[in-house]
Amino acid sequence: MSEVHRDGGRVTVEDFLGRDHDDDRVRELVDGVVVAMAPPSAVHGRIQLNVGAALHQQLVAPCAAFVEYGVKLPGDEHHYFQADLAIVCEPLGDAPIGPEPTALIEVVSPSSVTRDRGLKVDAYRRLPTCQCILLVHTDRRRIEHWIRDENHWRVQDHIGGELSVCGARLELDAVYEGTGL
Repeated sequence: MSEVHRDGGRVTVEDFLGRDHDDDRVRELVDGVVVAMAPPSAVHGRIQLNVGAALHQQLVAPCAAFVEYGVKLPGDEHHYFQADLAIVCEPLGDAPIGPEPTALIEVVSPSSVTRDRGLKVDAYRRLPTCQCILLVHTDRRRIEHWIRDENHWRVQDHIGGELSVCGARLELDAVYEGTGL
């Protein structure tokens, strides 16, 4: 489902955030077009809960985990993404858009992985505060861990064990608990 302005022009982030939608569907703004996301699967929801709970218990203030975190790219008025989870290490304040995140986590399904790995990872890598990005797969035990090093990004592919995100440990057994994976 997508929509554009009545005049055929692209929707801006300000217009997008000012809209009152009649349902609870998650929407993103992609190149000025409002895109409704498919409802998440049960496995997606369980993984999101598991990761959020693990981060919440381990992160040290001022860092905190957030679910369904809105992401606006600096200087870009036509893209606004909704990350499954985010770690933010600054006070929230009163602005409608929260501070830029330190880490972003997307729970990806076979139908969303190409879009998330391409469009969203590319956008998230442009955020100056973002130090890592996780793509947590729903069809197998796999986490792609994008890590910013001084002048480049590197990717680690985790299929077991644990990884560190902003000082918190994520064990794959805990991430996939209750999913059958």
